[in-house]
Amino acid sequence: MPKKNTPPKNKTQTRGNHLPFSPFFKRIQHKKVVGYSPEFAQFYRKHKRDIRTAYALVSRKLEELQTMPRGTSITIKGVKITKEHTGSYQGQNNVLTLKMDIKDKEFFVRLEPESAAKNAEHVFETVNDFLKEINHSLGEYTIHVMKPHIFVRTSNGHHVISVTDFHHPNEVALGIDLPEQERAKIRSVISPLRLKLAFRGITDVGLHNLFYDPKRKRIILFDLNQSV
Repeated sequence: MPKKNTPPKNKTQTRGNHLPFSPFFKRIQHKKVVGYSPEFAQFYRKHKRDIRTAYALVSRKLEELQTMPRGTSITIKGVKITKEHTGSYQGQNNVLTLKMDIKDKEFFVRLEPESAAKNAEHVFETVNDFLKEINHSLGEYTIHVMKPHIFVRTSNGHHVISVTDFHHPNEVALGIDLPEQERAKIRSVISPLRLKLAFRGITDVGLHNLFYDPKRKRIILFDLNQSV
C-alpha cells in the first residue's frame, strides 16, 4: 500500500497554513502574518527586502513614530515612512497612521488592535458583494470599499499593522471635511446604504469612514466593522 504524502510539521508551522481560500484575501496561521491579498503577494515577491525593511522600521521605532509630529518622515534604505493620514479624523481604533513609500507605490499603514483587524477581510467581501449587486452605483455617484492588502503582527505581538492604498488629500476629501452642502448630499445618499448593510451585519457606515473623489464623483468606504 503506497505511503501517504504528509508534509513535515515544522515546515508547515514555519511557512503558515492557508485557511479557506477567498478571491480577495488569504488568512493564514502564522506567528506574524495574519492575512494578505493575492495582489500584495505579487508586490511582496518583487520587493521583499524593502517590505522587510519597512516592517522592521515600524516595529523598532514604534515609540518614536508615535511621538513624532504629523508630516515628519523617516527614510532608511530607500523606504520612506511619514506620519500622516488623509483628513481631520485619524479613526477611533487606530493607534498610529502612516504613509509608506516603497518604490513607486504609496501605502496607508495603520497600527491597530488585532481585534479591530480580525474580520476585515470578511467585512470587505460582504460590502463588496453588496456593491456589486447595485453595480457600484449610488444615485449619481459610484461607490467602492477600500481593499485590505496585508495584516502583520508587530514584533511585540500587541498590535496589527494593516496596509491599504494611500489616498492623497489633493485627490479625495474625508466625508466630514466636505463643505456643508456636499456633506448633506452624500449623507442623504448613504443613509439607505447604511440600513441595507446593517442587515448584513456591517456597521460604522458614515461620513467619518468614507473618502469622496469629486473629480470622479466616487465614494470610497473604509474602516467598516462587523456587528457582534
